[in-house]
Amino acid sequence: MWILHKALEASQLEKRTCAEFLAETGEQERLELLRHRERQTADLRDRLDEAQAELEAMRSNLAQKDAQLAELQENVRMLMEKNNAKREVRSHLRTGEPQTPGSTFVKKCFILNLV
Repeated sequence: MWILHKALEASQLEKRTCAEFLAETGEQERLELLRHRERQTADLRDRLDEAQAELEAMRSNLAQKDAQLAELQENVRMLMEKNNAKREVRSHLRTGEPQTPGSTFVKKCFILNLV
């Protein structure tokens, strides 16, 4: 539907432009009208190029932000894991349970750089 609407607008604009062109009586006026339309077209092309460049910059910025977010999420995951390991170590130390070299407790101590 949007494409049909744009096609209709373009067709109406072309009709108006042709009517204006035919309404001008002299060659000089017609030439000036054509030059004016060319300037408008060039301006619109420049604006489109600027908008596309801005869009590309925003996409690049978004990709960088996504990468930063993924890195921060990974850091949070690691910190939470370390925090949980610390809690378990403290709990084991409070209870005074004996530990074997291959136990989970000893592995967590290694994670926390306690051994």
